[in-house]
Amino acid sequence: MAANKDENAKVKQIASQVFQQIRDDCDEPFNERMLFQETSDAEALLILKNMQHRFYNISRIMDCVSCDKCRLNGKVQIRGLATAMKVLFLPDNQK
Repeated sequence: MAANKDENAKVKQIASQVFQQIRDDCDEPFNERMLFQETSDAEALLILKNMQHRFYNISRIMDCVSCDKCRLNGKVQIRGLATAMKVLFLPDNQK
């Protein structure tokens, strides 16, 4: 029983250290505008098209999944991510 208490104390200490490290490293939320900060609209559009192509490829790979539920879930998630990226990163004059 004492070994369990010692083990629990170690786990709590390690978990506390991990969470503290996460808090220290992740003090600011993700700022998507910094992703294309030093790029022109043409370069940003090229990067966006490249990312969309990669998402499309992932969606095509999902076609090989044999479980219908898993395939549908994966394709919906990828489509949602691709749509979110398009909304976030498309230049204002092209929305």
